[in-house]
Amino acid sequence: MAGKRAPRAKQRARASGGKILQVAGDYYCEGSGPEPTALATLPPRPEGFVGRDTYVRDIQASLDPKYICASDSPLMCVIAGLGGVGKTALALEIAHRAIDQEWFSGGALFLDLRGYEANPVTADQAVLSLLRALGLREIEIPTTADEQYASYRTELSRRRAVLLVLDNASDPAQVTPLLPGAGSHKVLLTSCESLDSIPARQIHLPALEPEAAVAAINEALQISDPFDDRAASEPRAAHDLAMLCGCLPLALQIAAAQLRRRRKRPIAELVHDLSAEADLPGALRANGVDQYGKPLVLHPVFDLSYRRLEADQARLFRLLAVGFGPDIGSEAASALVSLPETQVLRLLDDLAATYLITSTPDRNVSGHGRCHMLDLVRAYALALVTEGGALSPEGLIARKLLLDHYAATASAASSALRGHEPTPSRFAGPDEALDWFEDERANLVGAALWAEGSSTTVVRLAVSLNKFLYQYRYFDDLISVNKAALHRTRRLNGADSATLRDHLGRALIEVRRFEEAIICHRNSLKINKHTKNHSSSGVDWNNIGLAMQGMYRFEEAISAHKRALKIHQENGNRKSEALAWDNIGCALVETGKSDAAVTAHRSAMDIHRELGDRHGEGRSLGNLGLALMEVRHFEEAIAVYERARNLFQEGGHRADEGKAWNNLGNALREVRRFQEAVTALRHSLRICQEIGDRHGEGEVSDNLGNALQKVRRRVGEAVAAHEHALQIYQEAGDRLGEGDVWNNLGNALQKARRVEEAIAAHEHALQIFQEAGDAQRTGGAWGNLGVDLWKARRLKEALSANEHALQIFQQAGVRHSEGAAWNNIGLILRASGNFNEGIVAFERAREILEETGDWRAAVKARSYAWNTHQRTRWRRLTFRKTPSLISRIPPRSK
Repeated sequence: MAGKRAPRAKQRARASGGKILQVAGDYYCEGSGPEPTALATLPPRPEGFVGRDTYVRDIQASLDPKYICASDSPLMCVIAGLGGVGKTALALEIAHRAIDQEWFSGGALFLDLRGYEANPVTADQAVLSLLRALGLREIEIPTTADEQYASYRTELSRRRAVLLVLDNASDPAQVTPLLPGAGSHKVLLTSCESLDSIPARQIHLPALEPEAAVAAINEALQISDPFDDRAASEPRAAHDLAMLCGCLPLALQIAAAQLRRRRKRPIAELVHDLSAEADLPGALRANGVDQYGKPLVLHPVFDLSYRRLEADQARLFRLLAVGFGPDIGSEAASALVSLPETQVLRLLDDLAATYLITSTPDRNVSGHGRCHMLDLVRAYALALVTEGGALSPEGLIARKLLLDHYAATASAASSALRGHEPTPSRFAGPDEALDWFEDERANLVGAALWAEGSSTTVVRLAVSLNKFLYQYRYFDDLISVNKAALHRTRRLNGADSATLRDHLGRALIEVRRFEEAIICHRNSLKINKHTKNHSSSGVDWNNIGLAMQGMYRFEEAISAHKRALKIHQENGNRKSEALAWDNIGCALVETGKSDAAVTAHRSAMDIHRELGDRHGEGRSLGNLGLALMEVRHFEEAIAVYERARNLFQEGGHRADEGKAWNNLGNALREVRRFQEAVTALRHSLRICQEIGDRHGEGEVSDNLGNALQKVRRRVGEAVAAHEHALQIYQEAGDRLGEGDVWNNLGNALQKARRVEEAIAAHEHALQIFQEAGDAQRTGGAWGNLGVDLWKARRLKEALSANEHALQIFQQAGVRHSEGAAWNNIGLILRASGNFNEGIVAFERAREILEETGDWRAAVKARSYAWNTHQRTRWRRLTFRKTPSLISRIPPRSK
């Protein structure tokens, strides 16, 4: 809106006794008289300026005369970034603040160099405009360029500090001749490119943060209409709109203009419309111009940068958009364009210098970094390789080359994870392979889901991904990848189909979709029977057993594991036989057959020792420890876990060593060696963090919180540990694990006397367990909630909660938990004055706890009963007329 600037500039000119001149489309004031006057040529301050406080402070520090010395202060500061990112607005805001604070008593000059237009301003043209702006008359301006530059610097040297704002430079040649000589003058320069050859402070300006982007939308709406509160009343829609705009200030301005045109319509409607656009950059356009007379159109801004690219740069830029994920590594980019990686690295550097892409470090030490495109830029580039809604031949060929690259490299990485990649190897070892998988995960999953990819290649990629995705618990990705690959196996052999179903079934077990897992493995059984693959049939029966265990159908699980055992014994597969024995032992524990479980685990250990498999022996020892924990033989379990830990340490199996430390810590907690338990769990936590096992870190943090609850004056640390675990489980989307942490966090909050928070935590846990259909966990949450309610003196609710818990444990046959529930009921009855019923409840608790071998808890229940009995001797009891709880709950049938 250049027309709006002229009157303001004219007013300033009249005030200083000068006249109006124009410099490259902007206005300046020419002083009069022999003494130089302050120059006021800045366009107006940007309206609705938000979100750049850090950059403003940083750049202002280089301009403030109080904090800079001429010897070490840079003459110029370059603000560089993608077109539309708000460089001009930032420069003008800083310039106005500097003038307001009188840092540049000689005034300011603003010059738009139009570097990205068809006819950019040359340095020779610019210097003439600047000389006129500095007050020289036409007859005083020299005729040769060298004399003009000399006169320009001489004129500046006669003046007090001047701030020169050079906007939209595209070439150092436009700028370098205009730099002031001696004096305290400063230069602010903006560009869509990194002008590396200029000795200046470089500021790389990114898009706004999402919060600031939403604030920018709100500001733009309220400038037009102070009562327009749509951004505040639709925060989710405003956030979604900001993300669609890539938090790019120009796109946000355009979206705000579109909202102003739709004054009575909600933001969510615009979000819906823009989300449906095939060409989002093209859809972000509005009538009119912005505050500085620039059109409110996004597409041409990207066009200006794209047209300046050389042919190889432009081709790479287009094809980067056909990648499968949000970013891409240099090795994959090399495969995409069939060029040597060294050449591609140079091209990527060139593109990064234009801000069409951004570079990020690569965790893989052999890698050279990764590049990322803003979603809007990616959509613009993708439109360049799209014809009629489908990829052009150029894009299709590139994507197929990229799929082949990912399939081949994933196969090598999978082999490296297993420790048997051939030499020479693509990866130096498992750690480097894991880093590559983590960096490329989104791309690999996207490639495996690509419908137009070769069936053979997609299946090969899916098989290579399975170990990584399973081991590091990316189960949703694993399910999606294997389902997609299964659709391709109709044209391939049955063995591939069986393998994919096996991996899919295992992932379904992990996310507790047990019925689907059983169907999957039964289908795999049919294929293996048809192909006479008996060994794989044993694997399927084993996995069916695991699914049955998850559904608490333990007898059926034992039967399935025994069928797996028989098959492996017939085939002489001793390692798989040991695995079957271990799984049988785990199922037997759940049925209360602990002695048989111990025997099963010892059988597995014997086989591992026979095979010299010390790693497998350590895992069987871990399972044996769990069986011993179930029968409360904690000292034996501690010895077993220590042996397992030592075996894992000897073999360098860090992940399993961490699990052994974790199990050891839990066992030490049970025998009240709390400080040792904390130490063991901290060992485990450190290992999980070192190897990047986030899920393990969450599990161990939760257990650490349980141990810290038992240590005097460390309940606050316990709460913090549980909260850390909760964050990890929520990030991972592990609902059942999240429920466990809520349950334990509630216990810690209860001990910290934050009872209302404890109630809320246990209610969270209860809801999750009920949704998952996990009866035993539901019973535990009811019991803990009952204790919270008892502490809050809400006795009727507490009694009802514990009654729920008791009935669940009786139905499930979980005797120890049943005893704990009876104990809690006794406490509540005693608190409500029902002493005789309380005594009966305590006695039932004592009997069950003695039966399960928990002598400490049994003694405590007996003490409660005795103390309650003593109270009945000293006061006359008035029994309530309500039906007796004890009479309502029948004793457990034998």
